[in-house]
Amino acid sequence: MKLLGREYTRREILRYAGNPSQAASAKRMAYADGPGRGDEAIFINDGAGLEYELQAGRGLDIYSLSYRGVNCAFKSKAGPSSGRGGFVKYSNCGMLFTCGLRNIGPGCEFEGETFPLHGDYNVTPASGVYARETWEGDEYILTAGGKVKEAALFAHNLELSREITTPAGSGLIEISDTLSNNGDETADCLILYHVNFGFPFLDAETAVTWPECEVIPRTDEARAGLDKCGEITPPIDGFFEHVFLREPEARDGSVNVTLENKRLGIGAELSYENEYLPYLAQWKSMKSGDYALGIEPASSLLFGRAEEVPNGRALKIAPFGSVNIKLRLRFFDV
Repeated sequence: MKLLGREYTRREILRYAGNPSQAASAKRMAYADGPGRGDEAIFINDGAGLEYELQAGRGLDIYSLSYRGVNCAFKSKAGPSSGRGGFVKYSNCGMLFTCGLRNIGPGCEFEGETFPLHGDYNVTPASGVYARETWEGDEYILTAGGKVKEAALFAHNLELSREITTPAGSGLIEISDTLSNNGDETADCLILYHVNFGFPFLDAETAVTWPECEVIPRTDEARAGLDKCGEITPPIDGFFEHVFLREPEARDGSVNVTLENKRLGIGAELSYENEYLPYLAQWKSMKSGDYALGIEPASSLLFGRAEEVPNGRALKIAPFGSVNIKLRLRFFDV
């Protein structure tokens, strides 16, 4: 295990700390107050500056996250709510907000069914939730996981099995999602990983490096700001969100987006395999009080199921089949 610049063997760690959670830990806890009262959370501390929180009641998405004591996640004004009251009221955003599994983008009507904005995943509690601290040789591994189902009588039967892994001292979060179609008909799935950065890591001194590819504005407001799509400004009163779309090519099997704030001396890198996530959205909200940058690998464009499925952009999973989607979020010193 590498911890705070020094390598340790398992034996050395255990000589210093008979309880290794003294160095790094994964703890299950629950909210005691507010709209999310009673909801379970898992807190991960890698022992070298990375701390984050998973919300079991919201699909094991990542809510708070800090590195070297600096908050990196965008937390919306809703806070850690339980997910009731409409999207803009329950959307707590956080570091990772998963959208899907049958709709991403605007709410819509399709084939006699109503689909909410960005789907139901993030308001669905996970089952079979676990948190583990285990040794693998000299590496101390922090792991959390569980399953989220989206199913209906005489209809779809989808299940996402998520495992999140952080080796102690690594500054790394590895997300492995297995999306399964447990039904006897091909399933049209839509999934988006809304990775949201916020203040103080995100400010006008944060530099973002995007993969080289065409940038397509999704709205007229975004079109007006296309020439400055990569620029992070100070907060702007009355700013309306800009959304840009990309279709990047993988290099060495993955797509990478890097952020660095040299004044704070820290950076972050999101990397992912794009076999099932061919599109990359950018949500730029420089609005005062809603100041955020969303980096969003996606299975389709963000126009809703009523447009994505007829245009052949859904992720098709064969009967009783599954796909595995992997993402990595790494934090480092600069």
